[in-house]
Amino acid sequence: MSELAFIADTPVQVLNCIRLRQGVAELQDRCDIFIGLQFADAEEIAKRLKATGLFEHVFTYLPEIKDAVGWATKARYIAKPQARLVSMLVDEIDPSRLSDYTTIFMSLFTRFAVALRFFNKKAETIFYDDGIGSYNDGIFSLGDSAKRRFAYGLFGYRFSDISPHVIYLTSPGFAQYQRQDIEKREIPRETSVELQETIAEVFAIGQAPEIPLHQLTYFTQPAADDPLMASAVSQTDDALIASGVDALVRRHPREPQVPLGNFALDTSHAMWEIVASTCVDDDSVLMTVFSTTLFVPKLSYDMEPRLVFTYKLSYKGEAADRMDGLVKRLRARYRDPSKIVTPECRADLDAILQNIRKR
Repeated sequence: MSELAFIADTPVQVLNCIRLRQGVAELQDRCDIFIGLQFADAEEIAKRLKATGLFEHVFTYLPEIKDAVGWATKARYIAKPQARLVSMLVDEIDPSRLSDYTTIFMSLFTRFAVALRFFNKKAETIFYDDGIGSYNDGIFSLGDSAKRRFAYGLFGYRFSDISPHVIYLTSPGFAQYQRQDIEKREIPRETSVELQETIAEVFAIGQAPEIPLHQLTYFTQPAADDPLMASAVSQTDDALIASGVDALVRRHPREPQVPLGNFALDTSHAMWEIVASTCVDDDSVLMTVFSTTLFVPKLSYDMEPRLVFTYKLSYKGEAADRMDGLVKRLRARYRDPSKIVTPECRADLDAILQNIRKR
C-alpha cells in the first residue's frame, strides 16, 4: 500500500489537501499531512482536521527562521535531511515513519518540503495549487537558485531528482508553463454535503461577507510590502473615500482590522476560497490594487463579477507588465472582457467609481 504525505503551509493549501484527499480515487491510500504553524489559527485548524479522521496522522511543524540558523547547522541540515525535519517538527515521530512515503504533495520547495523529499529518495513529488503563483513557471524554480542548488549538490542532492511532473490545479486551463513535461490535473470540488460540512467545520466557517449589501467590495493589501504598493494603496483609499460609493472593506489577513473612513468593515474572517461562491455573483463589483483573490470567482466557480485593479496608479514598466500579463489572461477567459478594468491614473479611477455609485 502506498504511503502519501501532504505538506501545507497556508489555509488554501490545507483546503486543497482536503479536496485532493477526498476527491481523487488514487489518493485513498494511507495518508499523512504536515501543517506549518505559520498562519492564523493554524494550530486550531490542525486540531479540527485531526478530529475529522480524513488523514491518518496530522503532524505540525514550526518553520525554520532563516537568520537564526548558522552556516554550520545549515550544512548539517542539508547533509542530513532527517536532522532538519526533527528540528522543525512539533510532534514526536518515530524517524522510520518519516522515510516511508511513496508520494509527497507540496506547493513549492520550502525547507521542510525539500528535507522530507530528499529523506524519501524514492518518492514521487507532486505539486498542487497555492494560488495564482502556481500558474507560471516560477513555481518550479523557487528551490532551484544557483546558490541553493550548489549547496545541496555538495552533499549529492539534486533538485532535478525531486522535480514534479504532475501539478493539481483549480483551473488547469489557466496555467502557462514553458516546461512541456508537466501534466496538469484538476483539483476536484467538494460535491457532497458531508464534505462541505467537514470543510466548514475545519475552517470554522460562519457568516459570509455581506458583499450583496454594498455597491463595491474593496480588498486591501499591506502597504508595507513595498513603496509602490504603499503608493497605490494610498491613492486607491483616497479615491474610494472621496467617491461616496457604498463599499465594504475586506482587510488582508496580514493587516490590522481597522476601518477605512466610514465604510463597513468585513469582520466575518471567512475563508474567501470557500465562501466566494455564496456571496459573489456576476453583478458584484470587487476592487483591489492587485490581490489575486479577485481571480478566485472566475477560476474556481466560473463567476464573472466586475473587477477593478488599481496597480497602474503606481506600478510601471516591468512590474506592471507582469501584472498586466495575468490580468490579460483572466480577461481572455471572461465572456464579457469589458468587466475587468485597470485605470491608468487617479482621474480614470474617479470616473469608474462615479459610474459605480450611479448604478
